[in-house]
Amino acid sequence: MTAESPWRVLLDALPDPACVLSGDGVIQMVNAAWMEFSRENGGDPAAFGPGTDYLAACDTEQVTPEDHDPAMMSVSAIVASLGDVLAGRIAQTVCEYPCHAPQMRRWFLMRARGFGASGERRVLVTHTDITISRSTWEDRREHLELFEALGTQPGIALWDMSVSTGRVSHAAGLLRLLGHPEGERRDVAPPWHHLVAWAERRRLLDWVGRARQAATAEHTFADEVRLRHYSGRPLWALT
Repeated sequence: MTAESPWRVLLDALPDPACVLSGDGVIQMVNAAWMEFSRENGGDPAAFGPGTDYLAACDTEQVTPEDHDPAMMSVSAIVASLGDVLAGRIAQTVCEYPCHAPQMRRWFLMRARGFGASGERRVLVTHTDITISRSTWEDRREHLELFEALGTQPGIALWDMSVSTGRVSHAAGLLRLLGHPEGERRDVAPPWHHLVAWAERRRLLDWVGRARQAATAEHTFADEVRLRHYSGRPLWALT
């Protein structure tokens, strides 16, 4: 592939950093976004441009213990999956990985897709910045960890509602307080408002509806309500 190849125009049209690898994993061509990312991050474009062994460069990346996430592929697994794409054993691979800068934490989504016959095998690799969505997920995970920790306190039951989606999560302590069997799966437990006695349910749902529609300046609901114990008896609680 030469610089005059139509691939140059196509690659430069991609908004994310991208490169084309030869069948042996050597970078043949990079796009303008790739070069710009390298310059903005203080790198040497020539050190990670055409002629560089992409797999060897990936294999030198280190993931610190605090960045380890069981849901993410390890560096060695990423390199192995890229090797499978290069060899034609699989058509593509997709993975998330951390790539933090000194001043900020960042995550990227790598997509690698092979094309061409075995003798002319090529792989297109793109890297998409997913920091915003990943950071939101990280914040949510930290919130849930705190949520669960508080929910283990005796006599305290917590639930949490997303005002935008209406989705409700509740800590295990809520079901425990209401006498539900230990280990009951929360995804098959009764909907949260079914845990509230019928007489109070309408009032609570009305407040939730107003909060979701932002039709009221109220941000706090405080009242005594009857919850439904697993045995059927009412349980008074300050909500």
